[in-house]
Amino acid sequence: MIDTNMKTTLCTLLAAALLCGCAAPKMNTPSGTNEVTISAPMSGVRSIVCGALLDRGYLVTRADDLVVEARKDAGLTTMAVFLGTASDPNATRIAKFNLMETDAGVRVVARAFMVAGGRDLGEITGGRAKTQEWLERIKQTCEAKRYEF
Repeated sequence: MIDTNMKTTLCTLLAAALLCGCAAPKMNTPSGTNEVTISAPMSGVRSIVCGALLDRGYLVTRADDLVVEARKDAGLTTMAVFLGTASDPNATRIAKFNLMETDAGVRVVARAFMVAGGRDLGEITGGRAKTQEWLERIKQTCEAKRYEF
């Protein structure tokens, strides 16, 4: 049996761990989150982004002029356990990519969110470095393609 002091200590450690995940530093980009600017036509960028999401197991639910949105079952991840969604079969990760044409190319801003049981659990800020690497690979793929105008 766990005494009161042990329960308090465990709750404090759990709260600290959760807060550490929420306190992710802003990225050194104009939006403060993951982004790249790609020298390629908008339609080509949108197509490559959709393909990259499908390759990662996402279901693309929206792909229009300005937004690509995809969803994926959250599964039993560490984050799902910490957020209390491990037992929720409807826990879902949502990836949103905003696309905007600029003079320099197509600006792509990526964000990820978690929803469960009809509740928005907020933005997923962990793993930003890996997401940025993924965006850089998308950029390289887009810029390596030859597009006919």
